[in-house]
Amino acid sequence: MTLAYILISVYNGDPSKVAEELIEIPEITMAHMLFGEWDLIIRVKASNEIELRETILNKISKIRGISDTNTLIVADSTREKDKS
Repeated sequence: MTLAYILISVYNGDPSKVAEELIEIPEITMAHMLFGEWDLIIRVKASNEIELRETILNKISKIRGISDTNTLIVADSTREKDKS
């Protein structure tokens, strides 16, 4: 499994609408609005790097309102404490 976090900037000023569209994508398991330089952070789970690339190029990048992204691929994980 490949896990990535993607930081997203929104140009239309309403990240909640973008987040609503993003969370409908099956590979996206979490979306949070942020304060600061980035408007959103999402967690993407894919079976491998190829599926991750396809999700980013064919699904995430098609969402209207996204102006910039920064993808962070997880190198290693520890056990999650909170499953919510």
